[in-house]
Amino acid sequence: MREVCELDDLLDRAQSILIDARNRAELNGITETAIALDEILPMLYTVHRSLTGGEVGIRLWAIVEQDLRDFERTKHELEVRRGMLMDQMAYKSPGSEDLVQGGDSVPAAQRILEAEDREARIRVLKTRITRVETAETLLEPFERRLVSLRYYSGKPWDGVAKELCVSSREALRLRRGILGKIAPVWVSKNLSHSCHMQGNF
Repeated sequence: MREVCELDDLLDRAQSILIDARNRAELNGITETAIALDEILPMLYTVHRSLTGGEVGIRLWAIVEQDLRDFERTKHELEVRRGMLMDQMAYKSPGSEDLVQGGDSVPAAQRILEAEDREARIRVLKTRITRVETAETLLEPFERRLVSLRYYSGKPWDGVAKELCVSSREALRLRRGILGKIAPVWVSKNLSHSCHMQGNF
């Protein structure tokens, strides 16, 4: 079973690295690299299929796990980009406030929200944060602890199992249950469409 845990851990890392590389290639307009990585990823999904229960599930689970791993970094980037946006707005010349019909000025908070909505990257970041925060509300305290250890702290599965006082096999079983429980959040009609799936990273 240890060999299976190690394989699962390696496949998780490989998918995480490749998905991140693909997304960064898309972000920087390196289309050929992004396409090449998209051709490689299905091979990993196929190999991982027997451990997670289906190719479609694996693709979605890989996206879910990447968003979990990136959660703290995503929050940090959102704050940085919000700060930059507010700095830009602060430099607007006097009298340049947006006006609504009738000539009244738009409240500052509303102008900030509208400005954020015009920034595609900020929309992406807010969507990812909302997904993770929504997913956390679906989990039991023990499950949230596993998510924190594995994805926020980056511990290997053996380390996660030790912290939780369970076997590695049980830790992986819990992981499958957690991903099965929260994955629907990533395709919910009540949230913005998946920016990963659309290649908007």
